[in-house]
Amino acid sequence: MRIRIVLDLQNIKIPVNYKSILQGVIYNALFDNKEVSNIHDSGYHLGKRKFKLFTFSELYGKTTYIKETKELLFSSEAYFDF
Repeated sequence: MRIRIVLDLQNIKIPVNYKSILQGVIYNALFDNKEVSNIHDSGYHLGKRKFKLFTFSELYGKTTYIKETKELLFSSEAYFDF
């Protein structure tokens, strides 16, 4: 299953290395604080195999790269697939 999350990021700057921030937002939205670290660290175990619960894409939208601060400035909505 895929879910597309649309964010209103118009005129907002985010760091180029935003993936850990995005991952934290997803975990905090889905789980309470006690489960978050356990699910993040160990995933779901089935026999000897370990499965991660989800993956997510890059952020897509119209951006401008700001070289001095290493940030992305969004000029429109952005989205990612989850």
